[in-house]
Amino acid sequence: MTIRSLFITLLLSVMLASCGSSRQAANQEEIYNAIGAGPDTRLSSAQLKQLYNAMTQRYGKWEDVKVPVKLSLKSPRSMSISGVITMKANEYIHLSLRVLGMEMASLMVTTDSVFATYKLEKIYLAESIGEFTSSFPSTVGNLQSLLTGRVFALGGGVPKFGDCKMEGTGTAWTITPGDAPKGMGYSFEIATPKGEPTALTVELPSRKDVTVDYSDYYVTSAGPMARRSVVTVPSSKGELKAEIDLSLNKAEWNTGSTKIWSVPRGYRRVTRDAVMKIVGGLSKK
Repeated sequence: MTIRSLFITLLLSVMLASCGSSRQAANQEEIYNAIGAGPDTRLSSAQLKQLYNAMTQRYGKWEDVKVPVKLSLKSPRSMSISGVITMKANEYIHLSLRVLGMEMASLMVTTDSVFATYKLEKIYLAESIGEFTSSFPSTVGNLQSLLTGRVFALGGGVPKFGDCKMEGTGTAWTITPGDAPKGMGYSFEIATPKGEPTALTVELPSRKDVTVDYSDYYVTSAGPMARRSVVTVPSSKGELKAEIDLSLNKAEWNTGSTKIWSVPRGYRRVTRDAVMKIVGGLSKK
């Protein structure tokens, strides 16, 4: 695996993050059947609120989680690598990529920084998180929700019903939070009657939409989460597409595990600009 391919896989995962909830939420299919909306029926505000509450009330609290992950680059090249992702709620995301059980690279996102190391080349990246998400001012919690297929509000947690624009029919409905910075927007599409996000669309100035498609939801002790996410980042020279597969059935919840990042001794630092050149070079191939 080359440094270019590995760093692209790492960065795409950023550009895209045993204690369950005590709340017992109604099954959304039951809510859907109760409101009696047909496939082409436009949902009322009251119906949308019922569906929204049924979805978000299933979001349980968690402290930390460790879960096996597989990252696959689909375009413009095809490759994959496995590893382990460890997250502490609203504090950090740590990704360890391994070959034959040995760590070859790592990525860590904290509340203010992005770190990455590549052992074969003995290089590392250490940048402000704002350098990567300036046009999408997200928090670590937002990135964790993005990775697991949960609705979020930029800079916060689950948005309030009244702070979002919602519309749709008995087939699908959308949630558009009202806190997007000027010139951009983001929205979630929800499948009816299952009631989980199937896609996140991010509208950015002067470029095509960035999308995250979700599938294969699994009910964890902290509520439903998507096992598969496909991130698509268009560019003028093509598109970058990566798939993230979380083995949530093997997740370890609330063990108190902690990850700390430090500058590896003897490694050379790589800047964000150098990484962006790598992105551009890969897009041409």
